[in-house]
Amino acid sequence: MNIKAIKTTLQESSFTVEAVVGENTETISMLGNVITPRGVIVHCSGENISALHNIEDDGCQSKYQSLLVELKLNFKTGEVIQLETSAQIQSIRRISQTDFEVSMGFCEMVQDGYRHISHYMEDSTDTE
Repeated sequence: MNIKAIKTTLQESSFTVEAVVGENTETISMLGNVITPRGVIVHCSGENISALHNIEDDGCQSKYQSLLVELKLNFKTGEVIQLETSAQIQSIRRISQTDFEVSMGFCEMVQDGYRHISHYMEDSTDTE
């Protein structure tokens, strides 16, 4: 009689954020950390932080800028929903030498976007 260990891989909920920065449409990919109907908190590398600051014509850095973002919500079932919206950067916090946490609030959400975010939040906290 043999015993065989079988590893089952349950897909976990996750989300990513693609942010379009500047006039040259540079895209920054960030890994999602927290999402709510009001906004997201994402992780960003140090190389991308300077692109998130808005440089005004006078050469001074303004606080933060608004971005066009694409949310990619990956559900446990394998379903993927992409939402396009705009978001305002609210804060940037260093969490390690090379990584930052960026908090963004949604400015305009596509129709049914909040419903999909709510569904994602339920899916990511469901333990069954």
